[in-house]
Amino acid sequence: MLKFFDALMPMGKTNKAYPSTPGTESEVLAVMERYDIDKAMVFHTVARDADPDDGNLALLSCKDERLSTMWALETAYIAEESVEDFFRRAVAHGVKALYVNPCMIRLHIEKNPRILALAKLMEVARMPLYLLYWTQDAVDNVIDWYTLADFCNMFPSLPIIAWEWRARGNRALFDGMAAADNLHVILTQLWQAQSLEAM
Repeated sequence: MLKFFDALMPMGKTNKAYPSTPGTESEVLAVMERYDIDKAMVFHTVARDADPDDGNLALLSCKDERLSTMWALETAYIAEESVEDFFRRAVAHGVKALYVNPCMIRLHIEKNPRILALAKLMEVARMPLYLLYWTQDAVDNVIDWYTLADFCNMFPSLPIIAWEWRARGNRALFDGMAAADNLHVILTQLWQAQSLEAM
């Protein structure tokens, strides 16, 4: 039987979430069992949407070997923990990827000092950086693919994985992917006929 790797498994309830959205490790594992998912990269919605520290700490409860966790960076310049200390702490906890939600406070990823510092560390370690573009009003096509491609080219050895709730247009997406070899997308966001075949 074919088994899958889920590259972006949410844990934690949000406004307008599906009733079946998992809120605990056991619920994540139940979803994986139902859909023949062998392994998953898990993130916490609290970290994505509001408080990176709280969401990251909630993932410490994930102990199953089929689950890899990813933590969110606090991007505020005045954050008490340095980017270097955050990175070391994440690695010490076995975190396999890190992420930022550029929509949380309309961040400019190519200008934010903490994101730039983190990307440098991650590029050396070849650890994937996820950019999860999520807003509470869940609008389509929020990624500026040209700016994202420029950011990717600042760190050419850094694997960058982009996700947005829904991409209904693909011309700029294809331009971005053509301009940056290290840019990858989560396929569930693509809502246009023949997008997979074109990619």
